[in-house]
Amino acid sequence: MVLANLETVNPIKPHTRIEVNTSGLKYLGKVYTPKWIVDHMLRPLFGESLECVKVCDPACGEGDFLAPIVEEICKRMAGATALERAGLRATLEYITGYDVDGAAVRNCRQKLTKIVNKILGWSRDDSQWCIHHADALDVWKRDQGTFDWVVGNPPYVRIQHLEADRREKIRSGGWKYFRGACDMYIIFFELGLHLLKDQGKLIFISPSGWLRNDAGKVLRKSLELNHGIRALYDFGNHQVFPGVSTYTCISHICKGNPDEKSAVYRYTGNRFNDSYRLVQSDSGWGVADPASVKPKPAGAAKLRDIADIHVGIQTLADRVFILEVLGLNEEFVIVQADGRRFPVEKKAVRRILKASVMKQGQDKIERIVIYPYDCKGKLLPEEAFKEDFPLAYAWLLANKARLLARDKGTFNSKKWFGFGREVGIRSAQGEKIITSGMNPSPNFQICEDPETLFYSGYCIKPRLNIDLGALLRELNSPAMAAHVQTFAQPFRGGWYSYAKRYIQDFPVSPDLIRA
Repeated sequence: MVLANLETVNPIKPHTRIEVNTSGLKYLGKVYTPKWIVDHMLRPLFGESLECVKVCDPACGEGDFLAPIVEEICKRMAGATALERAGLRATLEYITGYDVDGAAVRNCRQKLTKIVNKILGWSRDDSQWCIHHADALDVWKRDQGTFDWVVGNPPYVRIQHLEADRREKIRSGGWKYFRGACDMYIIFFELGLHLLKDQGKLIFISPSGWLRNDAGKVLRKSLELNHGIRALYDFGNHQVFPGVSTYTCISHICKGNPDEKSAVYRYTGNRFNDSYRLVQSDSGWGVADPASVKPKPAGAAKLRDIADIHVGIQTLADRVFILEVLGLNEEFVIVQADGRRFPVEKKAVRRILKASVMKQGQDKIERIVIYPYDCKGKLLPEEAFKEDFPLAYAWLLANKARLLARDKGTFNSKKWFGFGREVGIRSAQGEKIITSGMNPSPNFQICEDPETLFYSGYCIKPRLNIDLGALLRELNSPAMAAHVQTFAQPFRGGWYSYAKRYIQDFPVSPDLIRA
């Protein structure tokens, strides 16, 4: 039996199938979705009537989402009335998918054909499906405002990793959610909302970074003002795609309904816990456990209001500049590098701490950094550095080729003996509290020596007359741990990012400020 033409059951014709040649383009980010996640995501759709419903997957791949939808429709048709069957048949005919991978599109069409043949005994030509070999970003306007449901797993790839012509086409495409080093999946959120009718539903699994990073700022604002998050399922630090280091969430969005109340869940390893809620800070959104997050104290200020937060020095050639200390005397420091031991002038170096490995205020290894700068952080003239510190200069000169290779060989040749970035050269000096950029729990430590520099982390330097010890206790408190677990990027094994953007909004006790 051949499926009836849609004209006999629905006044709207299915679209003409589109084929776009994408050979030679660098389309990345294909991550196929585990079946148990697909089943979970489709429950809201399957909980409603599937008669005369239009569904689209804008990055359908081999049909991970569309195949179970077609299977569910076919099963419902088996026991349906004639009128119900007509409505379900209309839905079946209007199943729509796009993908840039031609082989995946062919496999998807074949998979859908096999399902209707197996369950309903119908024969059907693969070409009859509205599964298009095309990039949905190029053709979405023809389907704008068409669909009741948009589902899927959009591509996970940064714009800068695409080929130049494709990257420029996206940048000039007028996408409102596009910001700087944007990820493709964020643009697909905007695409999905364009494809939906008013009150239509979007269900995507995507990286959870849009909740908290700068690239997701416009998306967050749009959802806050224009659309509703019906449900959010956050996988936290669980990586649910085998072999892929991606931290994800499932977003169920209702178009044009900003007053929608959000149900927020976090995955615990075997189930979703529903005791969470979405909270906001100036830097982003977080998934909070109300049991562990205490109300903000009255009169509390944010950490950024009372302190400056800086990154450490960035040499872009740590193996050249940062050396292990073996011994020292009044004039020289004996260091080790590249299997060699040699002296450098004591006045040409500074003590340096590696924040990412410090424990209880101590670095595992005593290190120095060759410091070709004056007391104000200005790069010394090359001839002056060579004359005053010939041993340190000789070591850098022996590694000149490595230093010039920084920034893919475009490094300023006149400053070849300086650090890779000027950031941190001055701000890393002075009394400070330092921390690694990633920790399983708060690990802030005082560095009282103003001459000691640091790298591989951040420093906090109070602007007000605040005792460093008192501030340290605040930063290492359970409140900071709860703040980071709510707003920061999680990592496998219970680690979290302690980057500036995540700690700067931490509320500091008003008692500390008055002190």
